[in-house]
Amino acid sequence: MVRHRQPKGRNIEPPSLFEEIVGLLTRPAIVSKLEIMTDNFRLITLEGDRLKGVSWKPGQTIEVLLDSHVRSTHTPISWDSLNGVTQLLVYDAGSTSPEATWANTAKPGETRRIWGPSPSLDLTELKRPTLFFGDETSISLAQALQATRAGLREVSFLFEASSPVESKVVLRKLGISDATVLERKEDEKYMAAMEGAMQRLIENVTPNQFVLTGKGSSIRRVTNLLRRQRIPASKLMIMRTGPTATVDTVDP
Repeated sequence: MVRHRQPKGRNIEPPSLFEEIVGLLTRPAIVSKLEIMTDNFRLITLEGDRLKGVSWKPGQTIEVLLDSHVRSTHTPISWDSLNGVTQLLVYDAGSTSPEATWANTAKPGETRRIWGPSPSLDLTELKRPTLFFGDETSISLAQALQATRAGLREVSFLFEASSPVESKVVLRKLGISDATVLERKEDEKYMAAMEGAMQRLIENVTPNQFVLTGKGSSIRRVTNLLRRQRIPASKLMIMRTGPTATVDTVDP
């Protein structure tokens, strides 16, 4: 039996069972660098010995524990398993999500515990040419493609964003220069324009694979368009990004 000794004059609570389990199942990592790319995008670098030797595939996610009840989900854009370094691109846009909260409060030198990497989309298995659709929260997943053997080769990008100018700045900084970015609006005129842009890319690229990410409502709209064109569900990789990143399946 292990007894936790307390120094005289101090009241130190022994770690709870929950804290001990968290310590066993997660990896400590230090925020070594925080770069403000634009008003709403942050590039956060995490380092730690427990990040060394990790087998990560581009597209897999991690969760950053902000406290005992709040976790922030992210798709790393890179992972250096030799030196124990990973990078996260975090989108804020005034959101109250855990991701946005951490983006605004993270400080170099702070230690966080991370869970993962966890299975999600496996970008190493893409059948190219590929058409990638998403929004601001999808840029990190798009950038993770750079870590695949084929990189960005034969991948066409279509993004929707509240600020196309800002998103284009971030995309250029990351090396994704050949991307179409539409200003997102909530009207039928915009939806028609988005479908038109998607249709033109399909005709020009003839994709073997579609990666659909971002808002659930936008993904549904694009999925319906592809169904009308008899694109088989086996060609679709779907991941809702943002506050809750989830991988979806599509019925044939």
